Amino acid sequence: MCLGAGASPEPAYAAWGIDYITRLVTAVDSIHNVTRVGYGLPLLSASEVSLVTDEAICTQAANTYAQNALDIPFTPIAVYVIRVGPTRYLVWNNNVKGGHYVAMVIFSNTFSFVAGFTG
Repeated sequence: MCLGAGASPEPAYAAWGIDYITRLVTAVDSIHNVTRVGYGLPLLSASEVSLVTDEAICTQAANTYAQNALDIPFTPIAVYVIRVGPTRYLVWNNNVKGGHYVAMVIFSNTFSFVAGFTG
């Protein structure tokens, strides 16, 4: 269920997600701060953002993402999961769109919905 690790066909998307969320949670300017707070994300150091490759976490993230982004009880969909500090996960699949953009969801470390956006 984990995308972006090892032999994944799209490792560039994982790198893009890590870069985006790292910029968002480490920046202290007013624009990034408003967005970060709106998404329920903490101010962190870059070392606290990482790609998740643990299949148990990815499976839970995929199931919860399907329920929130797709509004279905379950679908076998692989997802990118980025750990954002000790309390948040950013989850997405490039094939799930909100208009022309990818539907991304932020969950707590217990997989409660925090925020959703398109990126």
